[in-house]
Amino acid sequence: MIRSLFAGVALFSTAALAQADGGTISFGGRISDPACAAGFFEADQQLRLDDCSRAVQGATVSVVSLDTGATVALHTSNRVLEQDVLMPPAQADIRQFSLHYSLATTQHPLNGSYLVAINYL
Repeated sequence: MIRSLFAGVALFSTAALAQADGGTISFGGRISDPACAAGFFEADQQLRLDDCSRAVQGATVSVVSLDTGATVALHTSNRVLEQDVLMPPAQADIRQFSLHYSLATTQHPLNGSYLVAINYL
């Protein structure tokens, strides 16, 4: 009888330990942030990629005219490119960054429809 009582108390104590905080949760898939908030500002003829996460580093951006199929030049402050590799500024602690491109010149304003492509490697 004493053994049965002792076994019952031991099981009750073990059940209380099973309610402890902690453990491991496993799941499949991945959690990802949106790449960038892309916007075209018609008055400025400017493409803006805002709030880009560092995860887009190395992706390329290009703009193609849907009317002619021609690639539109991306104008930065010091370069003119057919496509650009997205790279955050050299600041080590930055989590998000923004890039702005002028797409037109005064001699060639944009007209028509365009496709902005961001290609991830």
